[in-house]
Amino acid sequence: MVSGNDDNSGTTQTNAWRTIQKAASKAMAGSTVYIGPGTYYETVTILVQGNLFNRSITFTSLMPDNPAIISGENAAVASPDELRNLRIHHILGGGKTGGAMAITVYNKNQETSLSKLIIDNCTLHDCEPAWSEALTLNGNIELFQVTNNRVYNMNNIGIDFIGGESNMGALGARSGQCYYNTVWNIHSSYDSSAAGIYVDGGSDINIGKNEVYNSDAGIEIGAENQGRIASGMVVHENYIHDNDKAGLLFGGYDSERGRVINSTFQNNRLENNDVKNTGAGEIVVSFASNNFVYSNAIKPNTKNIILTVDQIGGLDNVFNRQLYYPNGPNANEINLIFNWGNQQYRGLSAFQNATQQELQASVLSSNAGSV
Repeated sequence: MVSGNDDNSGTTQTNAWRTIQKAASKAMAGSTVYIGPGTYYETVTILVQGNLFNRSITFTSLMPDNPAIISGENAAVASPDELRNLRIHHILGGGKTGGAMAITVYNKNQETSLSKLIIDNCTLHDCEPAWSEALTLNGNIELFQVTNNRVYNMNNIGIDFIGGESNMGALGARSGQCYYNTVWNIHSSYDSSAAGIYVDGGSDINIGKNEVYNSDAGIEIGAENQGRIASGMVVHENYIHDNDKAGLLFGGYDSERGRVINSTFQNNRLENNDVKNTGAGEIVVSFASNNFVYSNAIKPNTKNIILTVDQIGGLDNVFNRQLYYPNGPNANEINLIFNWGNQQYRGLSAFQNATQQELQASVLSSNAGSV
């Protein structure tokens, strides 16, 4: 409690501790730390964690309708167990590339994973995380849940799951879930390529039922480090719309990086992305193989560019059963544009005949409205 005292016992509201750091140093396994309403100006380092027998330590707001605010220059929070119902904002001082992140969880320990981390119903906004990210899980972290959060007004990537960085060891973020998050107004301060939700070298992560909009890019699955493989991703039932560049991107971004393989992108709604008319369209594929893209509903902007696939590294993937909504008065399948390698195909039929992709795709009326 902001009215508490760190010399108190910390066991009741009337004997509450003053700082979150006190709880982060003293809480026992299996306990719940209730953070009272008010603004806490502090840097928090979590020094406690749960165990196999007494389960996790939960940090949560005492009053969810009046949540605690962790605010201030260079403040940050990371928990090895649970963060719930927190509002973290105006973590400033980083400028364009200073790295003033909101929630960051690292685990360099290759022998013991950080398991069953939960970050739920938190609001993160108006921070300066670049070069880094607003909410990051990096290293040997598994079986996590990142759910029901709101992330907005950031100067780089919103939510990121990382594996393969040289200083973190071989094991990366994996076997987790990223569901029901809403991410918007994510714009990089240095290269205009920040995705709302990003995977960099992670594996076996389900990313579903999120909404990403008004950002540099929507959802991206990549592998930035040379030789790194991102695999087993399932990206499904997300609503991705009105982003400056592509809505859905996957693959290592050049031949000197890693690859994305054995992943599935299905039942997503992609609408009016590439707002800045970069020519990328709704979906961009770079260095990636053996991935499956199917049953997505796609309504492009009025340029009607659907797809851009790298001519060297991105052709060995399968596209089928998309639902296309051509945009514009009297628009139909002939208006759709597919950039496949070094060829551009105008019209779904031309694309099908040349590539044998999308043989079971459907084109719906341009008057069908929003997808």
